[in-house]
Amino acid sequence: MVRKVFWWILIGLVVALVIVWLLGGGIGKVKSAAASFSNPFTSSFFGVGAVQLPFAVPIPQGVDISNITGSSGQSTSQAQTLGNPSSYGNQVSLTADGATASDPQLEYVVIQNTGTTPIDVTGWSLQSALSGARAYIPRGASFFEIGALNEQDDIELAAGGSAVITTGASPVGTSFRENECSGYLEGLQSYTPAIQTQCPLPDISTSQATQYGQSCADFVSSVPYCTFPTQFPSNISAACESYAQNTFSYNGCVQSHQADAAFPLSTWRIYLGASQELWNNNHDTIRLLDSQGQVVAVTSY
Repeated sequence: MVRKVFWWILIGLVVALVIVWLLGGGIGKVKSAAASFSNPFTSSFFGVGAVQLPFAVPIPQGVDISNITGSSGQSTSQAQTLGNPSSYGNQVSLTADGATASDPQLEYVVIQNTGTTPIDVTGWSLQSALSGARAYIPRGASFFEIGALNEQDDIELAAGGSAVITTGASPVGTSFRENECSGYLEGLQSYTPAIQTQCPLPDISTSQATQYGQSCADFVSSVPYCTFPTQFPSNISAACESYAQNTFSYNGCVQSHQADAAFPLSTWRIYLGASQELWNNNHDTIRLLDSQGQVVAVTSY
């Protein structure tokens, strides 16, 4: 009996304390405290400062320049003067052609060597004025072949040459210099902006084609340039299909034309390998820094 009375007294005290807490604005205090916590998944427009998953590759961070915002000429001037100007300042330009894309595979900027001598840009970096996110330019394959272990070289922009710098990963596993045969790559993977499909004439031997039959020779002569054939008429042999695919292919074109004086082009495709976008979709100021961290060029949008 005494135990039962004790429990009823205890329950009454708990109920009384809850009533007092409610009358004192307890719920409102809880809501106010909860509102003071920021959402870690939306703390920035592309994830910098958000929760880092164990398997995610962190984006390199630079100095804090988050106070430089907007798309006015003043913000560009501020970013230009924040740090020492580079000796390459009058030789390389930067444009934010595709910086407003949300997909890192579609987001890109373009740099161009406007000078008269080649410039090695490996180790240079790009940095957002809004977030401070900074990504470094890697090495790449100056001579690229599909399915090969491509040697990695410093990326050197020829005089007048340019580089499309994409935020995401390379469709072929490496940054690479475009060449006469790169148009074949456009038919196999997606590139932004698209690679121009202007390839040299295929190395077609009429005698080789006709040895697989006249229907093979007719088919081979109808294949468009820069096109890897995947569909074949029913009246040609498997040997003809193999011959056509070896002839009308990126590697086949490279083997036939790599000695051409005009084989290497002046455009590079550089991939930063980030899994998230780097540049704000609406407005940002992007700085191009040389290997010493000095300001080469600035662009705002």
